[in-house]
Amino acid sequence: MTGILPSQKIEERLEFDTNNNSTKVLINASSSQVQSASYDLRMGGEFYIYDEDSHFLNNTKISKLGRWRDNVQIPPNQAVMICIHEEIDFPDDIVGRLSLKFDYTALGLMMSAQSQIDAGYKGKIYALLQNLSSASVSISKESSILRLELFELSEPSLKAFDKPGVSSLAKVIKKPIFSSIGSLAKQQKKLNAKVNGIGLFFALSALVVNLIPYIGVMQQNDLKHTTAIASHERELKSLKDKNLALQKDINNLLKFRDKFQFYEFKTQLGEHSKIITNNKNNIIRNDNKIDTFHESQSFSK
Repeated sequence: MTGILPSQKIEERLEFDTNNNSTKVLINASSSQVQSASYDLRMGGEFYIYDEDSHFLNNTKISKLGRWRDNVQIPPNQAVMICIHEEIDFPDDIVGRLSLKFDYTALGLMMSAQSQIDAGYKGKIYALLQNLSSASVSISKESSILRLELFELSEPSLKAFDKPGVSSLAKVIKKPIFSSIGSLAKQQKKLNAKVNGIGLFFALSALVVNLIPYIGVMQQNDLKHTTAIASHERELKSLKDKNLALQKDINNLLKFRDKFQFYEFKTQLGEHSKIITNNKNNIIRNDNKIDTFHESQSFSK
């Protein structure tokens, strides 16, 4: 048989079978992962995510999943290199093709393109994933993440892969790997903050410029108000002084009136009585003015 392997052929290839002389193609495999014409590879125990704030091991530290951590969180616009749970053990007549499962594609993940897995390759496999969404994406340990299609060649390849496979993720990550999209997003965020700051500065400047005329008018009004109050206070004091003077005149006239009555100077008494009456009327008028200025002062405040 040549071409893509169906489920039954994949299951036959999961274990070595001495009866039909077939060889297993996967190590740590499970028949529950076999699909109609593919095998679902699972998330392994190692991963790498670039951390710009970390300087440990030149920012090439490999993280592990286990008892204290059972999933990897991929931040928005960030890349992650993952290790697959199963290992490849291809004979010389089998090649494989990888793709990201649609469940994760729908969450915004994208797998970097990679060539087919060569016939004869034996070792671990890795995948570089990038989160293109605006939310973090979680991948749990041993969850189905990649889909492997197996193709049987018409005959064994004469140039089968004969080099040792990469045994660990640490040997894959030679230097920091980061997403250029993530870097651009951070630069854009910083630029937006600067633009917003500049915009806020100009908005506040425009507000101050527009408020200057009103501030001047308010200061002029306050000055007029203060001047008017001072004028009212001076007039009020003057009226009080006049009122006191009139009251003294009345008291003096009353004394004279008593004296004139005693000496029966009726003519002088009549003239002084008129003065008393006029002074009383002036007192009433001055009191009214004082009340009016009090009310005006209260209103101005």
